[in-house]
Amino acid sequence: PNDSKATVSVLNCPQHPYLIMFRLSRMALGTNTGKVVRWLDNKGFGFIQRSDNDGEVFVHQTSIKQRGFRSLAEQQDVEFDVETDHMGREKAINVTAPGGGEPRPYARDNY
Repeated sequence: PNDSKATVSVLNCPQHPYLIMFRLSRMALGTNTGKVVRWLDNKGFGFIQRSDNDGEVFVHQTSIKQRGFRSLAEQQDVEFDVETDHMGREKAINVTAPGGGEPRPYARDNY
């Protein structure tokens, strides 16, 4: 089937002759934008609603470009790239505030 969201490239690598890399067409076009709609601070992950109305994308705290404890304040605008894992699931990576700055952290009132 013709899937317009993903392209598949086979890398010619002597050490890994069958290595396949999945790339989303969105990544080829550059950084995505969206709004943090949910952050589960005790779990270290959340979800970003894409500005292009293509649904929500998962984000893990390790993908946030932030010093110290990494988290995201809900309802803030962010920029990010999208990566697809071997199971075809998308996740946000390289998450920053608009313009590449550090995003605002989740308010940790109870700590």
